[in-house]
Amino acid sequence: YLALMIRDYYALSEPTDDYALSEPTVPEHLKTRIKHYKDAYYNSSIQKFLSLEPYTRASSTRAPQIYHEECLRLEELYFTKWTVHYLSKNGATDITLLQSYENEYEEAKKGDENADPRRDWGGRLRASISKKWKEREILDDVESAYIAEPRTNVDVNKDDKSLEEQAYEAYSTLGEELRSLVDLMGEAEFQRILLLTTLPKDEQIKMIIQAMDKDSTNCS
Repeated sequence: YLALMIRDYYALSEPTDDYALSEPTVPEHLKTRIKHYKDAYYNSSIQKFLSLEPYTRASSTRAPQIYHEECLRLEELYFTKWTVHYLSKNGATDITLLQSYENEYEEAKKGDENADPRRDWGGRLRASISKKWKEREILDDVESAYIAEPRTNVDVNKDDKSLEEQAYEAYSTLGEELRSLVDLMGEAEFQRILLLTTLPKDEQIKMIIQAMDKDSTNCS
């Protein structure tokens, strides 16, 4: 019953269009991909709440910890898979970094083969996490193409603030409640894209991976 209440509450609180996505300077195809990623992130967050609820009703005091471990395991599996793809596709010069994530992904796959399927009833948690990272992968391709476009009119001092400050401010707000978090994702993502257009390729790769690594531990 509680799970249904949570589901219905968030169904009524779906993310709205945010400021960045309404700006005319954002290409339509990029708006679409950001929205798809935002929706997948939102649905994954809801599923984490719904998956946790049965564990909180279990008689075992270790039940919530079991959920947390399973959530982190799945996030690690799909994060490392995404990272290997991202580094390979973007021609990362740090071969050691790529090899490190390849090894982590192989270990995660081995762990997945031996995982207890009963920890994720119906596979819904896995499906939502997998979908989120797949949408991230598709968004990366669109972002990379946009970042690579020649441009001469990027205002790096818009409102007397640097793009780095704008990106930091946008992402610093993402620790608030779920609805606010998801509503701000589109704006934060676009602010980060603008910042990436000013950075060397290796710095772009480093920034994206650090952000996604942090996101992969969001199983609270």
